[in-house]
Amino acid sequence: MPRSEPYPRDSAPAAVAGAAGAVVVSLLLALASGPVVAPPDVAVLGEIQRAARAEQWVSLPIGERTVRVAEFFLGTPYVGGTLDTNPEKEVCTVVLDGLDCVTLAEVSFNLARWLKGPAQTPDHLVKLVEETRYRNGRNTGYASRLHYTTEWFYDMGQRQLGTNLAGELPGAVTEFKRINFMTQNADKYPAIAAGGASMISALKQHENRLSGLRLPYVPLSALGGAETRLRTGDLIGITTDREGLDTSHVGLFVRDKEGKTYFLHASSTQKMVVKQQGFLEAIKRQPRVTGIVVFRPREVGGF
Repeated sequence: MPRSEPYPRDSAPAAVAGAAGAVVVSLLLALASGPVVAPPDVAVLGEIQRAARAEQWVSLPIGERTVRVAEFFLGTPYVGGTLDTNPEKEVCTVVLDGLDCVTLAEVSFNLARWLKGPAQTPDHLVKLVEETRYRNGRNTGYASRLHYTTEWFYDMGQRQLGTNLAGELPGAVTEFKRINFMTQNADKYPAIAAGGASMISALKQHENRLSGLRLPYVPLSALGGAETRLRTGDLIGITTDREGLDTSHVGLFVRDKEGKTYFLHASSTQKMVVKQQGFLEAIKRQPRVTGIVVFRPREVGGF
């Protein structure tokens, strides 16, 4: 998903992305009461497992483990649209050989959870992804996907998967913004066209609710003070002044042992996953940026 373009947190429409070239195992697990789920590329999962064992990732805190996974994907091609290959039916797809900014953050967090869980199988990873990708952790169709980054962070925070941190950071502000980009630009989303008026109505309800939450963010003027409170592995949403839209890009915060900071993200301009030194500078270079929202992953047992 090119966050410099006007798309919510989900991948850019398939029409924009073109052929994703995604490696997805052909086996489909049909759920009796829900959508079809496609397991991810097991060869890539095997490589991640071997790297994790060799470097003992499971001994690391969840944030550092999330970054190790994200660093594994450095150089991976930027590919948008991988979540939207089937407009007629919402499929919880996990693709590992082409990532956008959101899917990088999403799979890195969930692979970090998966590596410490009892069932390191493709279908279990898909279940973990479903838990974070959809409202209340359940895929009940396209409208149940957490399309907007601020609701994504809020929903995961409500379910104790981590902390929706922006409001706890120095300088955070709260102001009303009408979130309605998707329903105002329905022609950009094949799934909305396929769902018709009922889909638009369902999405409007979620947009209205999100607008009413008035979720806090850290403005550009306060980023310097807030940065000192950030930890490696925090998920970062870059807020935008674009009408109807909450964020324009997503990535991960990294601080090394020497105190240097980085922004790790899938870049649509560089066409790959990159790690940019100088977190503040990387954020300020984003177009139409107003600040950031932050989600801090939490170690969750029970899987």
